[in-house]
Amino acid sequence: MAPFIKSVQILSPAHLAILFSEEITDTSAENNLNYVVNQNMGHPLTAIKDKVNRALVHLSFSPDFQQKINYSLEVSNIRDINNNMMIPEQHPFLLNEANTFDIIINEIMADPEPLV
Repeated sequence: MAPFIKSVQILSPAHLAILFSEEITDTSAENNLNYVVNQNMGHPLTAIKDKVNRALVHLSFSPDFQQKINYSLEVSNIRDINNNMMIPEQHPFLLNEANTFDIIINEIMADPEPLV
């Protein structure tokens, strides 16, 4: 079965992490021409396959992504270790960092029934 993208995560304003459905080849993973972002961002400066999770690729860009702009990452020409080629995919993403006066909820306390 051909690999596909499970998730795209923004690690910082200049870095993305792409998690594929399975291990992919080093050659296709680390070819920065296999990735492109719209809004004049272009190809990443580097594409590095994770040493521990062989289905994870780290991308670094310059300049940084701007807040509250809709970006789209297009990925193509990625092969798994069985030489299956992925179908090209596009994934939208948005950088939205917390600013002064923003409300951030990072913990929720449940109210269990019956009362404990």
